[in-house]
Amino acid sequence: MRIHPGMPKPSLSRQQPSRRFGWGRLDLPTTLALVFFAALLLGLGYQWGASRTGSAQARTGAPTVAFAPAASQATAAKAQAPSGSGSEALNALLDAAPVGLPTVAYSALPPEGQDILGRIVGSYDFDHDKDGTVFGNRERLLPAQKRGYYREYTVETPGVSHRGARRLVCGGTQPRAPAHCFYTADHYASFRQVVH
Repeated sequence: MRIHPGMPKPSLSRQQPSRRFGWGRLDLPTTLALVFFAALLLGLGYQWGASRTGSAQARTGAPTVAFAPAASQATAAKAQAPSGSGSEALNALLDAAPVGLPTVAYSALPPEGQDILGRIVGSYDFDHDKDGTVFGNRERLLPAQKRGYYREYTVETPGVSHRGARRLVCGGTQPRAPAHCFYTADHYASFRQVVH
C-alpha cells in the first residue's frame, strides 16, 4: 500500500498479531537464516558420513589386520586358544560351522579382540555402554536372523579416544554363549567369522 502525502498513516495498533505459524508467515531474513543453518547441518552430516565410510586405517590411524587363508591359520590358532575357565565355551564358539563368510583365525585377531571374546564367554563386564546391545544387521552382510540374535561389542583401538571402527558381532540365542562371532575392522563394511 502506498502512502501519499496528506494520507494518514495506518495505525499498527489496530493490526491483530498473527496466530498462524509456518513458512508463509516468516519474513525474508528469518527464512534465509533457516535455510543457511539447514544447509550447514546437511553439510556437516555429509562430512560425518563420508568420514565413516573411509578406510579403517585412515580413520583410526591403526594398520588394518592382514588375513591369511583359514586353512593355514587353523593349527596356529588352536595352539594359542586360552585354557582354563571359559575355554571350553570359547573353543566351542571357535569350532562353529562356517556360515559362508570369509574367516579370521582367533590368533590373527588383535589382542583387544581376543580379550573381548574372553569377556563374552566368561560373563565379564565390558567397558562401553553399547557393548552387548542388539546389532540390527541393517547392512545385511551377516546371515539373516530375527532381531535380537546378534549383539555388538567394541574392540578397542589403541591411541583412539573414542570407540573406533573395530567390532565383534556375536550371534546366538544366549548372549553369553554365542553360536558365531564375526570381526569387522571397518565399522560393519565387511565381516569375517572368527574360527580356530
